[in-house]
Amino acid sequence: MSRILGGSGLSLSSSLSFMGAAFCFSFKGIVNPTVSSDVWIFAGIVAPLLVLLLCRLPQSVNYSGLVFCVAAMGSMGVALCLSLPGQESMLRPIGLLLVNVAYIALLIAWTAVYARLNMAAMVIVVAGTYVAGSVIYFLICALPSILVPGITCCLPFFSAALFAASNRVTDPCGVAGIPEKDTGDRFSARGFLPPKLMVLICAYSLLYGTISNHGTAASNILSAGFVGAFLLLVLLIAGRRTSLHAIFRMLLPLMMIGLAVLPFFDSRIFLVNCAISTCYGVAEVVTILMLCDIAHRFRQSALALNAFARLGIGTAFAVGVVMDGALASAGAPVGGAQVAATLVAIIASMVWLVGNYDLKNTQPLIVGGLGAPSAPESDSVEAADADLIEEFIRTRCAELSSEYHLTPRESEILSLLGFGLTAGLIEKELMLSASTVKTHIRHIYSKMGIHSRDELRYLLRADSPSPR
Repeated sequence: MSRILGGSGLSLSSSLSFMGAAFCFSFKGIVNPTVSSDVWIFAGIVAPLLVLLLCRLPQSVNYSGLVFCVAAMGSMGVALCLSLPGQESMLRPIGLLLVNVAYIALLIAWTAVYARLNMAAMVIVVAGTYVAGSVIYFLICALPSILVPGITCCLPFFSAALFAASNRVTDPCGVAGIPEKDTGDRFSARGFLPPKLMVLICAYSLLYGTISNHGTAASNILSAGFVGAFLLLVLLIAGRRTSLHAIFRMLLPLMMIGLAVLPFFDSRIFLVNCAISTCYGVAEVVTILMLCDIAHRFRQSALALNAFARLGIGTAFAVGVVMDGALASAGAPVGGAQVAATLVAIIASMVWLVGNYDLKNTQPLIVGGLGAPSAPESDSVEAADADLIEEFIRTRCAELSSEYHLTPRESEILSLLGFGLTAGLIEKELMLSASTVKTHIRHIYSKMGIHSRDELRYLLRADSPSPR
């Protein structure tokens, strides 16, 4: 595992991220003895909007300082929740709101650090965060009750301090989560949110919302720790060549089978609640990893991508809570909302497994930054630009083939796609059947974690030479 982390060149940052996000993860569970649906819904919408607002600030802003302000807000919430006599205080709901807003905002902030790691290191750090956070939670809960408030108040500051240190290691300019080449539109990340992935995580959030009134902090934390441990085990066995998409495609059928059985049990049972929370946790972790990977490869803002995703998650969770309450008020059988939400989650999982690959797009890839100059001064200049671009495409396709472990045939087809050939032209060029070519393209898209030619075009444009 240390070999994988060291291969990223960011082992120090990985270590800081590992513990920093774990402190953030544990302090929220300590404050919430039970899941507070109303507060969580409000925080799940307010926190992402707050992050999106911060993304609008100039790049010169000290983001580490803002994170410390968020940590102070979380510590204030802890003080209001744990240091007041009596649970009925009017200030307790305010404290819970501050804690949950700070928790979500800090988690989104940490994605800016995750996005700078390679995929193997990112999986280790994110999965390890959940395991370490669970351990910290249960260790603090085992301490004398008089010590818990003081220690818990410090956890957000520990997280913020490690965020500042990690951000300084990986981003000397202190611009967290902002792409290297600012496009001028901080919200352009919306176009890079995978639609089917968002539908999937929202479906599982809907299901999670239907059991929120029956869950406990202990079951949620235990489930998160199990998810992290399982991902670490898979990565340890498979090594650096593991594809996140392959892991998720292996897990989804198991999750679907489990969800199909769970409606026959009462969601108030601890183990059933843990199982549903685990399914949600897997979907949440994979969503974070995929969005950070997209931010890393497509030079998008990790903060904006994850904030938009959190908005969807919070909205779906709210719908699940409302649906559960409405059916219960209408006298529906216990678990009716859970059954309906389970069906939605299973359908969303099946849709995601089918794939979402834009194979009919015939638009050439060699356009824009990869195309010839719009107004060449002479034929010799145009020919020189064409040679430069051709050499770049060949080199870039070779790099992508090596990075994503494509087979020789897939590498060949990727190069043809890079030069603008459509699926029909590739069939004639390689004398293959239409179904064979489309199957290879699907495999290429799956291994590279993309879904359309637009995304492939963007990958090919990385560090592209400018026409003279």
